[in-house]
Amino acid sequence: MNTPDVAAPASRRRARPPGAAALVMAVLGLPPLFFYLGLTASYAGGLVLCLVGLLAMQRPALRGSIAPIRVTQAQRAIAAITALLVLHLLVAAVRGQVDLPRALGSIVLLGMLLAGARVLANGLIAVPDARFHAGLLKVFMLMCGMALLGMLGWGPPTLAADPWRRPVFPFSEPSAFALSFLPLLMYVCVATRDRARIGWVLFGLASSAMIQNLTLLCGTLLVAMVVLRVHLLAVLAVLVAGAASLLDLSYFVNRLDFSADAANNISSLVYMQGWQMIIEAFQQTDGFGLGFQQLGVQGTEVDAAQIIRGLRDGGDMNLLDGGFVFAKLGSDFGVIGIALGLLYLGLALRSVLLLRAVAAGRRAMPPVLVLAHASVLTFGIEMFVRGTGYFSGTALLFAASLWLVLRQTAPARARRRRPARQDAQPPPLASAAVLR
Repeated sequence: MNTPDVAAPASRRRARPPGAAALVMAVLGLPPLFFYLGLTASYAGGLVLCLVGLLAMQRPALRGSIAPIRVTQAQRAIAAITALLVLHLLVAAVRGQVDLPRALGSIVLLGMLLAGARVLANGLIAVPDARFHAGLLKVFMLMCGMALLGMLGWGPPTLAADPWRRPVFPFSEPSAFALSFLPLLMYVCVATRDRARIGWVLFGLASSAMIQNLTLLCGTLLVAMVVLRVHLLAVLAVLVAGAASLLDLSYFVNRLDFSADAANNISSLVYMQGWQMIIEAFQQTDGFGLGFQQLGVQGTEVDAAQIIRGLRDGGDMNLLDGGFVFAKLGSDFGVIGIALGLLYLGLALRSVLLLRAVAAGRRAMPPVLVLAHASVLTFGIEMFVRGTGYFSGTALLFAASLWLVLRQTAPARARRRRPARQDAQPPPLASAAVLR
């Protein structure tokens, strides 16, 4: 395992990159914090400040076990993505009505996000494995503390015009907390022994019940299915069944009811609205898509939206973010968005197999790549269950993870051009060996 130098000169100490705890906590915490305090109108405002800070601290990765993402590589990828988005948007503008200023501003922000994700990925690579793992544990324990405060219903006051009803500080709602907590929960469960894994999974389930959040429940069950062996899953199922018989689960049951009888449940209606808006966009554009960031801009007339308006005195809800990211992809890009969703599922399946192998001790993997695969996999909750749109701290961590995962799976001929040193092999992430 790599360890930092004990007696480094003062100049080298000053040049040491930020630790994993500072980087991950800034990415996951700053966008929701600014929004919670009412300083920005959305997560995008805090994300811009976070990206400016990342782009201002660019430095090369210092560790040799994983090759850093070069500026030229990132520039080519960002330029290609931007060109495709602009081309699709122009065709969409010819076919129908689009909000060009909104789309072009979002394309600029997306370019910043991808560039900042490259810097974040290289910053995480630069942290030695022991420091990285210790930093991730600190952030995870801090997030557990936030969950406990959320269970108690405590949180500082906000300057927002509409105070949050059920915040988990610094997140304005439990679902936003869940999306940031799940990658860390997956990482820690992969890196621990079976007994500790069951303990952390039970903590996630207890938090879901006490905070009352279906997003956190779905994510915790995903973690359990990835890291637990079959017999432990059976034990967990018995424990959960016993606890469920003693608890009032009407909150979760109502949100899983998508029948006609669920006409007064806003959460179920929002979810159905997202899928209906995909179908509506397909029908309006013949499968081409509305254009980048155009979902909900011109409104919608789907059945779920009309019911929501009736329940909210004419007000709409979640039109611009669709309720989950796939609703935006499918509506904005049509067939291409569906293909991107399928491509994501392929990457997620690969992450499942790799994380299970690491958890079982059959494969060695640097901790930074474990976090990357954990982020890619748990982003599925944001993709298909509950999301906050394209621009959030979790989206930035996901983009950085994509840089790392795709870098890891680069063609063999590209790796042969950079022969690995014999002394730069990544150390194994053995179950519980790093935690103790």
